[in-house]
Amino acid sequence: MIDRLIENLEADLEGIKLYDAIEVFRFCETKDLYIKLPEIELDRNVFVEVKKLIQNAGGKWVGGKKQHFAFAFNPEFVLDLLKNGEKPNFQQDNQFFETPYEVIDQMLAYNDFCPYQRGDKDGNFLEPEAGRFAIGKVLHECRPDIVIDCYELNPYNRQILSQLPYANLLGSDFLLAEPQKKYNWIFANPPFAKMQDAVHVMHMAKFLEPYGRITTVMSTGWQNKDCRGAYKVFNEFLESRHHEVYELEKDAFLLSGTKVSACIVIIDGENYYE
Repeated sequence: MIDRLIENLEADLEGIKLYDAIEVFRFCETKDLYIKLPEIELDRNVFVEVKKLIQNAGGKWVGGKKQHFAFAFNPEFVLDLLKNGEKPNFQQDNQFFETPYEVIDQMLAYNDFCPYQRGDKDGNFLEPEAGRFAIGKVLHECRPDIVIDCYELNPYNRQILSQLPYANLLGSDFLLAEPQKKYNWIFANPPFAKMQDAVHVMHMAKFLEPYGRITTVMSTGWQNKDCRGAYKVFNEFLESRHHEVYELEKDAFLLSGTKVSACIVIIDGENYYE
């Protein structure tokens, strides 16, 4: 009986070449933080499609002896979606476009992190929409003494944040949060879709100390003269605040998966220069 089952399984595996990429996922397995393909030679076109679907879902191909797709979070739910014929796109579905190091370096260049400056001896830093802590990790490298408060909506990114000793996860939806304390330094890369960046940045101002500073990435949509909605409100918001705008190079986020035009916006607290 067992021999017959094995023969049937082997026959099914040999037939995968005849199916589309979705059928391959029936024979994939998850272990720890990766998805492993079935141990069978796949048609190249099928493999290319499988690779594309898994990478869109957040996986990264690891070749050599390992031959699997690595994830930064438990990928069981991803495999379930793929088996059901769905095509998750981690970046687009979650508006997750990680901040490139070059952009972070530019953000930090506009700030001076001398120890204990502006009363931040306890590490008075906040990163809303923390993602996988690209910004927070660089901040920690600059100031190893700090623990950075953060919020993150995506549950799979929260798994990552919860494992970082210098990340203090306060909650999920930053827009629903009210200040538990005020911050001298706020660094952010909020989602851009549907003018969310403007809404997030205006909410950040509620968390800012009078001597503090917000340094955030934004789309350039709010700079259009005929902008409406949240972008129009954001322009009015900026009128009464000292701020600076630095344009980023074209395709600054290309390696993160988007061609959106972006800029760095700095907003100072009312007493920042005292």
